[in-house]
Amino acid sequence: MGICRLPKRYLIGTGGWAYFRLPGMHPLVAYSRAYDFVEVNSTFYVLPSLSRAEHWRKIVPEDFEVN
Repeated sequence: MGICRLPKRYLIGTGGWAYFRLPGMHPLVAYSRAYDFVEVNSTFYVLPSLSRAEHWRKIVPEDFEVN
């Protein structure tokens, strides 16, 4: 019988941040304070510009995962 190895870290999130609205705060920033992972659904249809992807990376915590 094989050994089942569990991941060392679980990533919790949803598919997008558009509905995460708080007054005066970018929705992705608000989202990143509640979750540590997001799946960017829009990239299945159109790739974001490099500057947009860099902006997303800059406004979330360093350990936040964007996939």
